[in-house]
Amino acid sequence: MGKIRRILSLCALVAFGFAATAWGGPALLITPKLGIGYRYDSNFYNSENNSAGVHSYLVEPGISVLLSTPKSNVSLDYTASPTFYDDADDLQPGQVKASEGDYVGHSLRLSAMTQPTDRIELGLDESYYLTRDPDKLDAYSNETGRDKYFINTFSPRVLYRFGERFSAQAAYRNTLTDYDDSGSEDNQENRGIFDVVYNLNSKASFDVEYQVWNRDYNKYTSDYTSQQAKLIFRQQFHYFQVEAGAGYQNREFDAVGLEDADTLTYRFAVEGQNPPDDGDPRSYIRAAFSSNFNDAGSGDEYYKGPEISLEGGHKFVEKIYLDLWASYRLSDYESTYGYNSAGVRELREDDTYDFGARLGYRIIDPVVISLEGGYKNRDSNVVGFSYDNTYVMARIDTALEFGRSGN
Repeated sequence: MGKIRRILSLCALVAFGFAATAWGGPALLITPKLGIGYRYDSNFYNSENNSAGVHSYLVEPGISVLLSTPKSNVSLDYTASPTFYDDADDLQPGQVKASEGDYVGHSLRLSAMTQPTDRIELGLDESYYLTRDPDKLDAYSNETGRDKYFINTFSPRVLYRFGERFSAQAAYRNTLTDYDDSGSEDNQENRGIFDVVYNLNSKASFDVEYQVWNRDYNKYTSDYTSQQAKLIFRQQFHYFQVEAGAGYQNREFDAVGLEDADTLTYRFAVEGQNPPDDGDPRSYIRAAFSSNFNDAGSGDEYYKGPEISLEGGHKFVEKIYLDLWASYRLSDYESTYGYNSAGVRELREDDTYDFGARLGYRIIDPVVISLEGGYKNRDSNVVGFSYDNTYVMARIDTALEFGRSGN
């Protein structure tokens, strides 16, 4: 199924390309790129008792393509990531060499959109990642493993504008997660997303959103079906945009004896930049306060809880870039128990803090060097799940743009 979806996506890319050419005057931008990086983690495996320092080396060649006309556009971005590991510390009993995890990762993102009429808009989004990064699994991921897996997401959509005020959109999203290790649990999600948007004016809108999805696991984790409804308000100001949304999610499990779950879900966010319409702003800031269930819960491990994130950056004298970020998440588990340091059994609850900073310098256009550092700490009330990790990373990136921009 994953291969079929990727073939269909490439066929869609070709079809959009022919359509754009037929309509005349397309803009085509092709950008080869290359990144080279080094990273050191003080606790690479995110372990409570057996921390291990590991050096990571990566080379990331890639290419992005943008094809656009007044009625349609297609963007394709691909990066290969050969990654090599080397132990910084002596191996502890039971540990394997970090170099056993060497692999070639892949990242592919495709987005296509066309407007056959003034009222109808058709779109297609596809993403594929082959990675060892557990954060790709879920927006609320609390995983720490380094297993290799691929995650493929395929999502067509259709939008219809009834007039200046009302529009409606329907989308389907399929997410397939497949591990190399036969001991890990593969799964697949099928999701329907429906939106009705009312525009109060050109800068403010209400969005009534309904989602229903099913996630199937191939081994022991219970399959489940979720339904979620939200009301979202968005307001655009000159320098800032604000989003405030809240709703309710209900999750029903197939397994006998596993209680259904429900939660209030919400997201409040503020984003701003200066200049307001620049793709590479001089300054930016983003802040969000949200809560929901995690979707990927191998082993029936589901949790909810608030997450607060803040990030911002500034460009100095057109050559120096500074980015800062911080976040906090409470993971309040529904049915996962453990023993605390006093030997008492209780529901698991994790507090996770994450801080980081990146300093970049544009040597010459388009070559940028950067130095990044960060610290992550997870404090769990049950034994075996707390850890902290400090990392530093250095990179050099370059990208050359060829082609013709649209008018």
